[in-house]
Parts: sequence; C-alpha cells; structure tokens
Amino acid sequence: METEGPVWLADCPSEGRVRVNPVALCVLAELPPPLQVVSIFGPRQSGKSYLLNLLAGSTGFTVSRDGSSKDPGIYMWSIPDQKGDGPTLVLLDTEGFEEDLAMDGSCPMFTLSLLLSSIFLYNTWHPVSRDRLDQLLHVTMFTNLVSLPDRTWADENLLPEFIWCVRDLEMEMSLGDVELTPADFLDAVLNDVGADQQSPSGFIHQLFPRHRMKIFDFCHPIGDGSDDIEGLFLSDLNPRFIRQMDCLRNCIRSSKPKTFLSSQVVSGRELGALLERFVDSMSRGSIILLDSVAEQSQREVVEDVMEAASPMTQCVPPKTHQPAVQTEMLQCSGWVNTAPRKSSRSPERKLSLTREKERGLMDRGPVAMDRPVCFIDNTSNGELQVNQEALDILSSIKQPVVVVSIVGMYRTGKSYLMNRLAGKHTEYSSLEITSANHMKALMHAASNYVNTSSNGLYPTSLEGICKLKINN
Repeated sequence: METEGPVWLADCPSEGRVRVNPVALCVLAELPPPLQVVSIFGPRQSGKSYLLNLLAGSTGFTVSRDGSSKDPGIYMWSIPDQKGDGPTLVLLDTEGFEEDLAMDGSCPMFTLSLLLSSIFLYNTWHPVSRDRLDQLLHVTMFTNLVSLPDRTWADENLLPEFIWCVRDLEMEMSLGDVELTPADFLDAVLNDVGADQQSPSGFIHQLFPRHRMKIFDFCHPIGDGSDDIEGLFLSDLNPRFIRQMDCLRNCIRSSKPKTFLSSQVVSGRELGALLERFVDSMSRGSIILLDSVAEQSQREVVEDVMEAASPMTQCVPPKTHQPAVQTEMLQCSGWVNTAPRKSSRSPERKLSLTREKERGLMDRGPVAMDRPVCFIDNTSNGELQVNQEALDILSSIKQPVVVVSIVGMYRTGKSYLMNRLAGKHTEYSSLEITSANHMKALMHAASNYVNTSSNGLYPTSLEGICKLKINN
C-alpha cells in the first residue's frame, strides 16, 4: 500500500506526552512484510527531508526554509517496490533538533526513530569530525529510556544500521600516494573517541558494532552553494551528487529488512504494535523493556496464527481459508528475506530452503478424518496405551499442524466446542466414565488441525505429538 504522501506518525507536544496518529497505524496495518524502514535524524535545516525525497523519487516531505521551531515529531511515507518483489520502503522523517536548545522533547522521537528503523541515517553538515558525532546528545539518554536484553544483543539486530550522511563535503580522498575511502575517515573519528565512553560519540561506538556503521559523503547538489534546490530536475543536479545518492540507494536496497529479535521479519501491523508498546511505556514514565516487548510480540503472533486457523474466528469461504492460514504462518516464521546470501550454506539460505519445503508440504493437502478415533486410553490395570490407528494417522500428516486439546468439568460442553472447531455437528459425543481412573482422549484431524478431547478433569499435557504425561 502506497500513501499519497507523508502522514504524521507520532509527535511530542510541549506538555511532553507522546502521541500516535491512529490513521498512520491503519496505513501500517496494510503493509505486508518485508519492510525496509529508513529513518533520518539530525540538526535542523541540514537537508534531511530533501534527502528522503530523493530516496522516494518524489517531493512529499516538506523542506523547512525558515527554521521555525515545531513540536518534535515523525512523519511516515510508505513506498512499494517498483518491481513488486522487494521490500516496501518506509521512510521516517524526524523533526530536526536545535543544537543550542534542550533535547527533552526530541529525545523520545530519537528513541522511536532508532527502535523502529532498520537503517538509521544521521545527517549532519561537514566536516567529518568527532564534534559532529558529539552533537547527537540524545544517544546518551537512550540507555535511560530503553533496557536492552541481558543476553548478547549486538547480533540480534535490535538496533538498526548506523549510516552517517555528511552534507556539502568535498573530501580529499588521498594522503600523499595513499588512496583514502570514507570508511577511513569514520575509523579516524572512532579511534579519536578512545577511552572516552561517556561522550555521545563514545555511546555511539558502544551501541553500534563497527561492521554496522557506514559513512556517505555528499557534495552540494548543484555545486554553487545555493539553497534554492527545491523543484530542480535530476538533470539540473551535480552528476557527482547523483552518483553519491545512487550509492546510498544501493546500500539501502542491499540491506536486510526490518526484524525484531530472533531475525523475525516484521509486518506493518507488527511495527505499529511495537510503536504503541514503546509509546505506552514512555507515557507511563517506564523504561522500555525490549525483552518484555519481544515476549508479548511472540505471544500475539501465536494468538494470531491460532485465530487464523479457527473456522469460528474467520468468516471466509472454506476454499480460501487454507491458503490464508499458510500465508500467515509463513509470514510469522520470517521466511521472506531479500538480503544477499554469502553462500548456499548460509543460515539465510538454509531457512529459505526449509520454508520452501514446508510450503511444498502444505500444498499436498490436508489429511481428513471422517470421525474421531481414540488417541490414548487407560487399560483396566491402570496403564496408558496409545491407539495404533491414531499413530498411523499422525504419521501420514506431513504438514505443520495446530494441536488443540480441551479439558474441563464434566458436562460443560467440551465435546460440543470441539465439534464446532472441527466444523462438524455430532462427531464428538459425551463420554461416560466407568471408574475414577478411566480416561479417554479422542483425536480428530481435519484441515491441518489435531483436536484432542479428554474426558474428565484430569490434567494432561502432550509431549511431542503422541506422548501423554499425567500429573496426579
């Protein structure tokens, strides 16, 4: 889904309470994975909006001319891939900060911009120096607002790639006979940080691994230093500036899409849910606990899959129900990945092959049963026994399954509920108990569901697919 132009996503008025635009959340909810979320942050009137407009190929973001102060906020613009097979580009334009003003209002916006993006652009004027990095005072407050997981998080891609965009710079790319690269200039700045880990540049060095930091230099768009660059055609721009923009654009396209813990590729709906959780913590004055946010996200993913798998919660024709379940499960598992593979044996390649195999299994069709069969029973001497017929049915199911079991008091409608889940009327029947130690579990497979109905209030849990453990 492409928006006609940027929409307001979030802001922080003078009273200090962060607000989220529900219209923007609706736009996000329509965006399927994968997403390439690019945010930009930097001083006022440093060319941030103009840079994003060039990435978008249009003039949607408003370029500030008078430097007037506004409430700190973030504007969002979603742009689908032109070829139709790449990630949707989501651009986040964050209101610039004044170098000589307090940073209270812009700190929440900086934090959201950092947590939501897969690529974070820090936009400044020349030169490439430690002083320019130290302008980003907001990073010193980041760890006061966000709690990173206790485990090693640097490889979890919790934070985006850090790309430093230095504007109106004419780099001297040689030192005597030695050819220099922009990365050499970045290394020189980071080496200058040294043991000063409490400075903004020191915090940046701690938060972002060196291999996830890049620098891009940009000459003036038209070469004469004029500020009147809005409305110019690409043919009017400095060819060198155009080449530099192409390098940045290619870097963004080759980067991995937005993920959140365990390399799970997020959808627009999930990104909006993350935004709401982050803002909720800020509004309550609480620290954003990324571990807790991740656990809640994973629970909701499971709930969404279960909801999609239930005929009672999806009012769709039966013929379209199965593909919807397959698509949702594959999207939640994160099989979509457009990042380049280093080798055929890379983890990404293995994951892709696994998902392709699962999809092939799903296409084989469900294993249907015309009636429930006894799954596990208690013998007369109190021993558990598994019905071989049920095991044969389970072994014939090659697709992923959703296992639904039910337990409760006698005559509370358990069998009726399972019949409804199976789309039947009378397959499960009420069971009569002949003794206190006698229990049966019926199994019914239909359209990739395995329903197990246990008689009586005996606590049970399935281990694997056919091992029942009873805790007395």
